Amino acid sequence: MKSYIIALTAIIPVCLVGWNALVEEKPSIVVAVGFEQHKVGTVYNRSAQSKDWEVVWSKSNWMNNYATITDSQAHSQDKALRITYPPDATAGGSAAWKLPAEKEYYLSYWVKFSEDFDFDGSKKSGGKLPGLAGAGGYCSGGQTCNGNNGFSARYMWGKNGRVKLYLYHMNKPTKWGENFWFKDSNGQDVYFQRGKWHNLVQRVKINDGKKSNGEIDVWMDGEQVISLKGLKFVTNNQGIDSLMFSTFHGGHSSDWWPDYEVYSYWDDFVVSTDASDVGL
Repeated sequence: MKSYIIALTAIIPVCLVGWNALVEEKPSIVVAVGFEQHKVGTVYNRSAQSKDWEVVWSKSNWMNNYATITDSQAHSQDKALRITYPPDATAGGSAAWKLPAEKEYYLSYWVKFSEDFDFDGSKKSGGKLPGLAGAGGYCSGGQTCNGNNGFSARYMWGKNGRVKLYLYHMNKPTKWGENFWFKDSNGQDVYFQRGKWHNLVQRVKINDGKKSNGEIDVWMDGEQVISLKGLKFVTNNQGIDSLMFSTFHGGHSSDWWPDYEVYSYWDDFVVSTDASDVGL
């Protein structure tokens, strides 16, 4: 299997999520991607992705047309990935990147929405954001999670940028997954702010066998906003093995589309088996 320490070497200090460390001292990190090895303007197609990740699949008509490397915005160092959302189509970013299978992972990344970002469509408000997935598939899109076709633990924004965990698991109550709205320490709803870098961290622990003992914790900007236990993701004993890069307005109809072209920026992806690698 190819190396998962990407775009970094063992002798160069890594600056991610507010700490400095040497990659050789962090074997728990299986992915660290900051997009620095790409030229500005690079289309983040499957070929470009393969320099950072082991690509399982990539939706070419989205990634080829709406995903590029930019130096106009970056959380750290010089570059970031920019996703364009058109006003006349359901489109954005869509790919799956393979991870070594593990029972438990922490995923951290930084996302920024353009200062004029339109979170709301003409009739419906919402859009997808990446999360951990896999364990036999990518159960999503209205599928029934049957224990052998995996799970997905993505996020969504709602009206005015309100944030939630969008979870597909075996006991989801509706066809379209289960929603868990972020709540701060005061019990208030949590919102994305336009023009600000936000850090999303999730911990997913897969369930054992046929038990309902899976867990998910989520932190946004350092504050815990989700804590779930008693989850049943799969029955096939497979581990978490993918990062599902998924971001678009919708739903899949014009009711969700933004009124004008808008952008998001992505930087400093880290996947690790150790909480300290993601700043916890």
